[in-house]
Amino acid sequence: MPQRAAAQVTPADSAGVLVGLATRLQAEGRTDVAVTLLRLVRERYPNTPAAEQAARLLADMQRSADDRSGDTELIVFGTTYGAALGIALPVAVRSDEAEAFGLGLIVGGPAGFLAARAYARSRSLSEGQANAIISGALWGSWQAYGWAEVLDLGEDEVCFQPQPGEQFCSEEGPSAHEIVKTLVAGSLVGLGVGGVLSQKRITNGTAATVNFGALWGSWFGAALGILADQTDDAMFTSVLIGGNAGLVGGAIGNGKWRLSESRARLISVAGVAGGLAGLGLLLVLSPDDADNTAVLVPLSGSILGLGLGALWTRHMDREATIDAGSGRFGFQLPSIQPALLEQGRRRVAGVRLNLIQARF
Repeated sequence: MPQRAAAQVTPADSAGVLVGLATRLQAEGRTDVAVTLLRLVRERYPNTPAAEQAARLLADMQRSADDRSGDTELIVFGTTYGAALGIALPVAVRSDEAEAFGLGLIVGGPAGFLAARAYARSRSLSEGQANAIISGALWGSWQAYGWAEVLDLGEDEVCFQPQPGEQFCSEEGPSAHEIVKTLVAGSLVGLGVGGVLSQKRITNGTAATVNFGALWGSWFGAALGILADQTDDAMFTSVLIGGNAGLVGGAIGNGKWRLSESRARLISVAGVAGGLAGLGLLLVLSPDDADNTAVLVPLSGSILGLGLGALWTRHMDREATIDAGSGRFGFQLPSIQPALLEQGRRRVAGVRLNLIQARF
């Protein structure tokens, strides 16, 4: 059996051995294991020269992984967005000729592809930065449409006289041309805002947290609006304000939470599951007072699901293996310790790696 190394093996020596092993594993293409070892050195041996070297190696590996990871997403979106603009612009200018739509499709898709490709090559976008641009365009179009409805932009008053001395007037909503024009303008503004925000380094976790925050904020705004008996423009306002509050809250809060993309998704999925469970409970119980209860129960289920999702995944951001210690499952770093290993008739220095620790 391997014997524990003698006392002269210092923490700095152990950290140096692990960094050397991680470097060799990285050269062999086993990047995941190398990252795990480097993170272990950084957390277990923080005051050693090897910890500083591990931090530098991790930063270099992270930059290498993040750089250009968002190029594909941005190019796909740019092509789709360009094709959509090719159809939307003729509608916005009230053109009904087939040639205009055909020209828009011929020019829009390739132009969007080339523009996105050129922008991505000039910036080396990460996936989070690309998501900021894409989400900016989509959120901008939604906000433009919503606030145009709230502020009654594009509506006209139509009056007619059925008989002399009598006049009836009614509000006529915006035409399809006006709606499309609003969507295009909002998406362009959002695209510009997303481009400005993408100048900063945005992680995948931050992008996911912000996007989910906007969606959950919209749902909470709608639910609270229904509970407050709001209708029409007031309801639309609650949804828009709630979405913006969730977006800003997710951006500010993740500076402290540092959620990974996986954890943000799991928390959101838990919230969806809680909301669906609340809806199912309504269908089973069929309460008499279904006005507010129909919203209050799914809303409570969503909040409970989000809370439980955050609780259950609180250790996920630590890249480690599952541990069954103390009768429960959690996430802990692997156990790595220096050891003297038998090799024939002599002993050589090495490390012993215990990937899973379990105590019953």
